[in-house]
Parts: sequence; C-alpha cells; structure tokens
Amino acid sequence: MPNINLIYYLIAGTICGALALKTGIPAAPLVGALIGASIVSISGKIDIAEWPVGTRTILEIGIGTVIGTSLTKESLVDL
Repeated sequence: MPNINLIYYLIAGTICGALALKTGIPAAPLVGALIGASIVSISGKIDIAEWPVGTRTILEIGIGTVIGTSLTKESLVDL
C-alpha cells in the first residue's frame, strides 16, 4: 500500500486535532493537527508521506479559504 505513511500522518493529525478541539481555543484543531503530524515526522519512525498529485494544492486552497473568511476589519486593525 503506497500511501500507508500518509494514513499514519492523517491519523495522528486527526487525533491531536480532535483533542485540541476539546480546549475551545480558536484555531486549536488546526494547531493540534499540525503538532500531531509534526511529532510523527520528527520521531523519524515513519517515512515522509507522499501526497497524491494535486491533493496538497487543493487542501492548501481550502485551508486558505477557511482562514481568509474568518478575517474581519477588526482583526486587521488588531494585527
């Protein structure tokens, strides 16, 4: 199974993202998933995952859209 490493990363990201969701902190699921996948990557026990062609780009566009729609004039002033 060529994408088994990707499945391991997705499982780690999902578990840590779900745990972070319980905290109620805004953007916690995104950060939790990032931390979970990073821990797996840093451990060195699982090889780097290979994303299917085009999948990463689609996900990046989706994440950017989600983050972009949450920005307001007030958040821009705060920055």
